Amino acid sequence: MAVLTFATRSARRSDDPGQTPERLINFYPQPGAETSKAGFPLRSVLGLTTFADLGITLTRAIHAANGSLWVAGSGKLWEITSAGVKTSRGTIIDSADTFISANGTKITICAGGTYYVWDGSTLDTITGGAITTESTVDFHAQYTLLTESTSGKFEWTTLADPKTRNGLHFSTAESHNDNLRRVIVNGSEVWLFGEISTEVWFNTGASGASAFKRVSGAAIKRGLLSAGLAVQMAERVFTVGDDNVAYQTDGLRVAPISTPPVEVAIAASAPTHCFTYSDEGHQFFVIRFSDRPAWCFDIKTRRWHERGTGVTWDEWEIIATARLNGVWYGVNTLGKIYTMSRVNDDAGMVLSRMAQSTALYDAGRFITVFRFELLGEVGTADIGREIKVALQISRDGGLTWEPEVSRSFGKIGEYRQRAVWNALGGSEQMAGRIILTDKADVNVYSNVNIEVG
Repeated sequence: MAVLTFATRSARRSDDPGQTPERLINFYPQPGAETSKAGFPLRSVLGLTTFADLGITLTRAIHAANGSLWVAGSGKLWEITSAGVKTSRGTIIDSADTFISANGTKITICAGGTYYVWDGSTLDTITGGAITTESTVDFHAQYTLLTESTSGKFEWTTLADPKTRNGLHFSTAESHNDNLRRVIVNGSEVWLFGEISTEVWFNTGASGASAFKRVSGAAIKRGLLSAGLAVQMAERVFTVGDDNVAYQTDGLRVAPISTPPVEVAIAASAPTHCFTYSDEGHQFFVIRFSDRPAWCFDIKTRRWHERGTGVTWDEWEIIATARLNGVWYGVNTLGKIYTMSRVNDDAGMVLSRMAQSTALYDAGRFITVFRFELLGEVGTADIGREIKVALQISRDGGLTWEPEVSRSFGKIGEYRQRAVWNALGGSEQMAGRIILTDKADVNVYSNVNIEVG
């Protein structure tokens, strides 16, 4: 038998699935040892456990600060403690473009063109600055930074005091004639993303109106597709650009990270949100859609996989994430907050993990598969019975799929178990799909044994 690499990434284009059917949904590849039989161990993504339910209809943003989670939604600001106790802290404008930050013990919010500050006892609207329609907010060097969506202006509040504004404490990103869409701080850098351009600024150390200045030469002719499609992680900023390409910052420039299938998805269905999370040393940049699985970029392996919901891999319900006390939390549109951990289900729903192969193709020759062996981290997960894994076969390069055929993947202690399928027939472009739905923490190996003729 030969060793075949089954699937190691999502590479299927929705506009031309005949190129390759290769996909990973709710699996992500981990680097294997160089001499390992595994190839890439395919790891289950983190599952969801219900933590709190705000009972709202439109969640807008989540942020972790001062030992609590802060959620904006349905016209309110909520505080949720690490024990899950939820408290409404006041009324804000309900807006799809809502952003939360913090400055010391104070929580800062931009929503619907208005700037708010929660100071621990009251939620106030703060005016009197250089801009009047505040759109996004972030924190840098004890300053709260604000942008205006109808111009290139951005403003900074008084040092260490987000409630005090000065009409002279502002500047303008003016390398290109466009409006600002987002401010994001990355280390010592202030990134100002516009509609068609981006600039990088820094804190000068001076006070007042001279506190910020543009880095010389740091003007980039690439903008942001929408305000919510940028996020900071791992000393980088990740964005979806105005050209439907995903980028990460690279020094004072931006570098593309998306593949053609990702770019096709962005162009076909405008992304709704971007966010990040991490698992076992892997940090993920997520582009979420409303009508298909999310695309997730692994910073470590530089490979994309997909994240979906349910057995049909619908859109991922999570729209934003935050990390508090070492725990990742995700929130959905309806105000349900989940902890993200290795529970191998989605808050009681099946977490269906799927690996879909490239097609076996040899210049149109008919290929017969006599035996297919799937290996994995067997014998270590106890679900009270043997674990089942299913195989589906496609004979047309992944366009249509035959019914599932299940095999045992072993019980606890059965370390030599492998799933085997015999006499699978053949075609000119045969592909396979592995599906694991049991609530079991099992790695599936990307290298499979196959006998063909």
